[in-house]
Amino acid sequence: MKQRNFWLAGILAGTSLITGAFASVPAVASHVSAYKVDKDGHVEHVHGAAIRGEKIEYRLTYTNLSHRSIRNLPATLTVPDGLFLVTAKSAPSPSASLDGREFHKLALAGSEFSASGVAVAAERNAHYRALRWNVSYLAPGRTQVVYAVFRVGK
Repeated sequence: MKQRNFWLAGILAGTSLITGAFASVPAVASHVSAYKVDKDGHVEHVHGAAIRGEKIEYRLTYTNLSHRSIRNLPATLTVPDGLFLVTAKSAPSPSASLDGREFHKLALAGSEFSASGVAVAAERNAHYRALRWNVSYLAPGRTQVVYAVFRVGK
């Protein structure tokens, strides 16, 4: 099976996009992490290359380091090539982009929603290049985590 370093590519791409987004908001700390998801739904930090068929969960963590509330904070995850969206498990659901520039509601390419309101992507959503959540309010000292799960390869 072919192995790829999707987790590293995603972290580097996501981090560069995140730090660029906060050039005017230095009071926000951000962190991107990647986890492998086993068949039972348990997660562990990614150590090494991902193998086709494995699920990878990306988590974006934002912390307000200032003494003022922050509103409408864009939390953007750049999606590495070869990853297929499985779920976007954060509320509210993210917007998605096919080109990394123009974002639309996740249903843009035909998402389905579970009974709990979690966006469940169909295979045709594989070509998303980025996901973006709008953190509408982040109080001083508070942290917000958004995350999505992808499958490596088809």
